[in-house]
Amino acid sequence: MPASVPTHLPVSPQNQPQPQTLTQTLSQKLTLGLVQLNSGARTFLPYTAGLLQAFVQKQSPRPERYVFLPPLWQSRMPVDEAVAQLKGADVVGLSLYVWNTRRSVAIATALKALNPAVLILAGGPHVPDRAEAFLRANTALDLCVHGEGESVLLQLLEALPERPWAEIPGLSWLDTSGQFQHTPRAPRSRDLKDQPSPYLNGVFEPILAAHPSEKWSALWESNRGCPFTCSYCDWGSATASKVLTFEMERLKAELEWFAQYQMDLVFCCDANFGILPRDLELAQYAVEVHARTGFPRTLAVQNSKNVTERAYLVHKTLIQAGLDQDVTLSVQSLHPPVLKAIRRENISLQHYQELHQRLSADGIRTYTDVIIGLPGETYASFADGISEMITGGQRYALKFFNASLLPNAEMAQPEYRQKYGLRSQIVPTVYLHSPASEPPDGIQELQELLIGSDSLPEADWVRCIAFAWMTDLLFFGKHLLRPALLYLQRQHKLSFRALLEAFLAVPSDWPVLAEISAFFQAKGRAIQAGDYEYCRGHGPEFSGIWWSADEFILIQLIAQNRIGVFFNEAQSWLETWLFQQGINLPAWLLSDLIGICRLNQQLAYKVEPIHAPFQSNLVEVYQALQEDRDLPLQKEPCLWVKDWPGAPFRVRKQGEAST
Repeated sequence: MPASVPTHLPVSPQNQPQPQTLTQTLSQKLTLGLVQLNSGARTFLPYTAGLLQAFVQKQSPRPERYVFLPPLWQSRMPVDEAVAQLKGADVVGLSLYVWNTRRSVAIATALKALNPAVLILAGGPHVPDRAEAFLRANTALDLCVHGEGESVLLQLLEALPERPWAEIPGLSWLDTSGQFQHTPRAPRSRDLKDQPSPYLNGVFEPILAAHPSEKWSALWESNRGCPFTCSYCDWGSATASKVLTFEMERLKAELEWFAQYQMDLVFCCDANFGILPRDLELAQYAVEVHARTGFPRTLAVQNSKNVTERAYLVHKTLIQAGLDQDVTLSVQSLHPPVLKAIRRENISLQHYQELHQRLSADGIRTYTDVIIGLPGETYASFADGISEMITGGQRYALKFFNASLLPNAEMAQPEYRQKYGLRSQIVPTVYLHSPASEPPDGIQELQELLIGSDSLPEADWVRCIAFAWMTDLLFFGKHLLRPALLYLQRQHKLSFRALLEAFLAVPSDWPVLAEISAFFQAKGRAIQAGDYEYCRGHGPEFSGIWWSADEFILIQLIAQNRIGVFFNEAQSWLETWLFQQGINLPAWLLSDLIGICRLNQQLAYKVEPIHAPFQSNLVEVYQALQEDRDLPLQKEPCLWVKDWPGAPFRVRKQGEAST
């Protein structure tokens, strides 16, 4: 899901309002502690906590009344350490999302046990709009805050020690008799001029000073709102509204701030960067700042939908300046019933195709996001869609994501689940290529994955995820068999679906290939039973991090010195399978096809010189195919060499000058 952090992450919930001891007079100071724990995938400044603090400090008629403790941001922060830092707080606000909810609630529970008088609020995308069950399950939470949290937080702070919750919009709570209460959320802000910047208002300087060696990243908004209503998203589903903008002067000043404090990555939270004409000007200004200062090193944006020309110019501007590396094309599925079910039928697939073609023509890499298991999908539509994307020119990468059910997305609501017969499983939340260690205190974050539906029975979901992993292993990733697959698709009109499925149905006579297929299917079934999405190994070759199943298999093949056996079996199985399809390739051609695959692997992993003999000009034919050109195949012995150690990792034809 990819995923942004919407800024309507305010404060947090609870289940039992506390009387009396919070504070006795309106003149007494209130100490606030804000908690926005990182996922562990990267360390971001706690932007939501900063927004709340900056708003209170600017908009309160008596800001001197409020003392803010340093916000808590550390991933997997020990509960006792968090409680020690929050124990002096009168009010604590939690910003909840899929990566921090259980730990944040554990902190709230321990804090409430130590200080029953503390008022604990919870907000953010992981606080359900229908909050009663959530409050009853998490009794340390006093209030849930729904929607934009800045003004709600200020209203309730200004009211304390009184607790007129029924007069404040966007709150849920359990009253003293245990009855659930809720107030409708306030209309969405129509003007962002009153929203101060935590970057420009000095909120984060104490954190930066206290952690000088931390490699920080920053979240950045140039606007709020999303006009789209994708059913799997808790963003457009929550706003579905006009896009409101921050002032250009502020945004340019924030870019300067990111450079001044040397932000490694700035992730733009806009749902559709490029949707507004001024976004190109912002991109150009970011390039100017980067060229002048070297920072931020990366500015990652989520491209706009249905605005091909401006999206093209924005991405070209950022990538050619070195601020980004590739462009995401969030297609999700090519199947019309799926697009209708997830409310994306108004987002043009032609837009993505045109954007891909234009960027590729400029040498800019694009990758395509695909979500596994969406309602309305079938195994056939999924596999055909992947095949179509590759045939249509996607050569760089497909990025597969498992559909997850977020609390406030339309797809997670009871009526939607029933309509499409959705089946789900709770699994641990972990992040690809992040440390694969167990939480030291046993607090494991969880997520709800979609593992089947009326259109996609559980067995077919396993087939889909296995197909996705096989696609990455053989065609993307390290391109294990890409040359052979691309040649066979182009020259013999075989679909990529048929070619990839052949390697998912390998008989036991080819034990390594059969083992790979069996592993993928077993891992899919394990996820359905509650296992991790990713794989971890215990040898040094796995570096102690989470790997996708296809990466895990490749690492194993290399570490166990079985990659040569893999290629031998691939050549033998292809010969057998092609013969079954009525295609009888000469032995020398099959040998050359797998030879190019071996050569690709050597270039990826071998530092020493390489000498690779071929019986034809197939290397040049493949290079032409990569560029969508046709070159006649000629049987002529030749030798491709890399007769130097180290970089550059490419080969030249013996007899031709090195370039």
